[in-house]
Amino acid sequence: MDSMYDLIIIGAGPAGLAAGIYGGRAHLNTLILEKSTIGGRAYTTREIVNYPGIPTSSGPDLTAKMSEQAGNFGVEIK
Repeated sequence: MDSMYDLIIIGAGPAGLAAGIYGGRAHLNTLILEKSTIGGRAYTTREIVNYPGIPTSSGPDLTAKMSEQAGNFGVEIK
């Protein structure tokens, strides 16, 4: 059976994940589509500094936390 979504986001980089979090928080049935790695290019970055609210992090850690937060709001990532 096909699903109906209120919001479909193309790309699971930091911007796509943030959009998904906001969609999920707004109780929208949200889908994020990613063709390769969740986190996009940020995932391959060794050190990320001055991301809003996070002084320093690695790309994999930051994008894993963002992906987890999106999942906590019911966002589906394919």
